[in-house]
Amino acid sequence: MQMAWLKSPESHDYPAAASYLRQPLLVILASLISSVAIAQNPPRAQNVYAPSACADVGLPPGADSIDKLVIARMRRERIPAVQLSVLRRGKIETRAYGYADLDHCVPADSATIFGIGSVSKMLTAYATLRLVQAGSIALGDPVTRYLPEASPMWDGITIRHLLTHSSGIPDYAGDDPVYPIRSIERRVDYPADSLIRMFVRPPLNFPIGTRFAYSNTGYFALSIALERAARKPYADVMRTLVYEPLGMRSTGGWNPRIILSHLAAGYGMYGDTLMRALYRSPTAGRWGGDTGLISTAADLARFQMELIHPRFVSADLLREMTSRDALAGGGTVTYGFGIEPTDLRGIPAWSHAGVFSAGYSAFAITFPTRDLSVTVAANSASAAAPSLVIEALPLLDDSLRPYPATPSRDPDAGRTTRLRALFSGDSTAAPMTPSFDSLAYAVIKARFRGMPPGAPLTFVGCDDLHQSKAALPDRATSECYYRIGPERGGFVIGVYFTDAGAVADVRAKS
Repeated sequence: MQMAWLKSPESHDYPAAASYLRQPLLVILASLISSVAIAQNPPRAQNVYAPSACADVGLPPGADSIDKLVIARMRRERIPAVQLSVLRRGKIETRAYGYADLDHCVPADSATIFGIGSVSKMLTAYATLRLVQAGSIALGDPVTRYLPEASPMWDGITIRHLLTHSSGIPDYAGDDPVYPIRSIERRVDYPADSLIRMFVRPPLNFPIGTRFAYSNTGYFALSIALERAARKPYADVMRTLVYEPLGMRSTGGWNPRIILSHLAAGYGMYGDTLMRALYRSPTAGRWGGDTGLISTAADLARFQMELIHPRFVSADLLREMTSRDALAGGGTVTYGFGIEPTDLRGIPAWSHAGVFSAGYSAFAITFPTRDLSVTVAANSASAAAPSLVIEALPLLDDSLRPYPATPSRDPDAGRTTRLRALFSGDSTAAPMTPSFDSLAYAVIKARFRGMPPGAPLTFVGCDDLHQSKAALPDRATSECYYRIGPERGGFVIGVYFTDAGAVADVRAKS
């Protein structure tokens, strides 16, 4: 049974729990909430994978702390298969666990292919920069140059606006919790012009370039625009500009009609039942720049290697891709081009999470100053992939602990009470930066609305970020950590503050 303040599991691409904050942070927090719910309400089944007859997943010979962590999470969340790759100083190590297919108990291995959901956006953004560098498209180009059927409704929207979710285009997948959804029937196969005509019917959520609202629709449209700018199918754009140059031999687009060797079957938890996941038509992969690409954890690690040591895009373009986007009128948002520039206790990081409703989830996080990246893929749309990686990080590098290990006392005794009131909708309870107030607070309120009044919000500790070189929220100089829920089974958020004590942002930290 899920917590009452979560949405229906069929409402969008996250079948185990609702998105909690804005994407991609909403994916991380949604995954955390899902794992909390599963831990507090363990499924009633004869074995981990019931109704499948496959044996429970076991530890490999000579299991280390990473293996034990992954297997424990798989059992708790009933994840059929997990693939995890660690890229460290140019070398990739991949581990695989569990079953690619629960009908025939086929083991997963390093060659098993998974859907990667919104991690697809990283790859699509990179392909866009390859075309920019080649002069085939420009970041400032109006999208109607390539999507004339979108005029006049999308006049003024540029390629940059699509990349940074600042276009105002309503989301079709339900990942934005503030604005109306422009839903489509995702089991139907559509031609490109029909899709665009459906997407342009509703009005924009806000004036172009003035706000941030996560939009899968924007990346869907971007995929079609890239196809038309390059004068070849989106699949060929990605193959020639991304997969082949970077050695990503197992990456491509979703197509349920094609027999593909090594493709894992997709699953998800619906209520307390492990089931096959939802059907998605070939359209999802034909222009799969939003959520419809498939890959392996090792291929995703190869992509992260290109971000750390770029060979095919200029340093200036990569800097734009991995920097916070600036909005018209001032302020920045927690997004670049297909990437969230973020930090872990002041250490620079780039990340993105993804879930594909056909039964998969993925997460990638890179620490460029450490020459380290961790990527994970799973064949469950309800797997908490981001929190699994975050939990594994200290096992790879002890300095990568997401929050202080030893709880301390908040020097500001009333701050926790003020934050609870702020998150619950009292905008006067604590000061906020203008960017947080105008861009993120509505999302926070939407996700905390209905949270049980007695749910614990406990102070954990703080970090001083004055010397950090990471892409921090506007004017943020410290980050304090708070646990939501019980010590065992709860999760931790990070709240960024300015020197004046104003809230600058809220992010997932466990």
